[in-house]
Amino acid sequence: MLAGWAWLSACDVKTTEDPRCGDGRMQPGEDCDGADLGGRTCLNYDFYGGDLACNDDCTMDFTGCIATGACGDGVIQTAFGESCDGDALGDQTCESRGLAGGVLACNDDCTFDTAGCAICGDGTIMDPFETCEGDDLQGSTCTSLGYYGGNLACDGQTCTFDTGNCATYGRCGDDEVQAGEACDGANLNDRNCESFEYYGGALTCGADCQFNFTSCIEAGRCGDGILQTWREECDGTEFGGETCRSLRHWSGTAVCNGNCQIFGCLDVTQIAAGGSHSCALISDGTVRCWGFNSFGQLGDGTTTNRLTPVQVTGLSNIKEVAVGNDHSCAISNNNGIVYCWGANNMGQLGDGTTISRTSPTQITGLINASAIALGMQLSCALISTGTVRCWGANT
Repeated sequence: MLAGWAWLSACDVKTTEDPRCGDGRMQPGEDCDGADLGGRTCLNYDFYGGDLACNDDCTMDFTGCIATGACGDGVIQTAFGESCDGDALGDQTCESRGLAGGVLACNDDCTFDTAGCAICGDGTIMDPFETCEGDDLQGSTCTSLGYYGGNLACDGQTCTFDTGNCATYGRCGDDEVQAGEACDGANLNDRNCESFEYYGGALTCGADCQFNFTSCIEAGRCGDGILQTWREECDGTEFGGETCRSLRHWSGTAVCNGNCQIFGCLDVTQIAAGGSHSCALISDGTVRCWGFNSFGQLGDGTTTNRLTPVQVTGLSNIKEVAVGNDHSCAISNNNGIVYCWGANNMGQLGDGTTISRTSPTQITGLINASAIALGMQLSCALISTGTVRCWGANT
């Protein structure tokens, strides 16, 4: 047994060391080790230069490479021949590259990708960047584009419509008022809300070159059915609760005219009193009488006494009324004709008879009367020539 141990002690035992990161030698499984980079540089990793190094864990350290840049880092290095990098296009577009339009992109090798750009002149219309190609206008015309005439063409450089000739015919939107347009843009053709009888507001022009009255309508106008009390007495059927009587008129029914003013109300313009009856001249040219009526002196076609005014029948356009004891007379604005009614026992009605009348009768042969006066049984009229005519009792 001792001899066995002696043999073991006499043998030379050789051992092999395990590879270890940090020993300065690049072993399988390591990208590098210390200064041993395996003969590689930043250029081997598509960087444009710099100093490649090794991390403590035997992986490559690209810090010194990154500073010089690489295609794909999103920064355009023009010194190394890059036109673009990723989304960085250097403010370039399809148009700036001489193409018709579209979406410019960048290739993986940092050169421009123009596949998304329209190429004017290739015979293919790339919508929406091109609207035409050569004679192909896609059915469009000057009028279909909103112009009023002309010949549409295609711009050979941009493959977009050339509307130069169309523009000479005008269109809605060119700020020029043409036939069929009420306005155009800011050009209101010297009109405003007041031009259309509105009380104010800001007139504007719509996209169809017709007036937009929205702001004007808010300001109101006569005829809109809304009572603007600061400018109107009424509007349509709107009177603000007012009536002829509340407006201190004698009578009548309020009516609104086209100027939003109230008319139709009646006022007494003259009053005359006799022995037992009275008459009043109304502003509409008619006559009202009341009181004793045994001889028809109220002129309503009856002999019924009246406690309130009744209208004298058949009279209009009267300018003056006079009352006697039992008869009445009035002068018309029509050539100064005189009408009388009531008692006529002494011929005081002037109609050539002595028959009492319950309604007006025209004085025979008398015109141009300017004033009239009645007594108990007689009547006299002043003529426009300055003469006086009388009839009736003369005793």
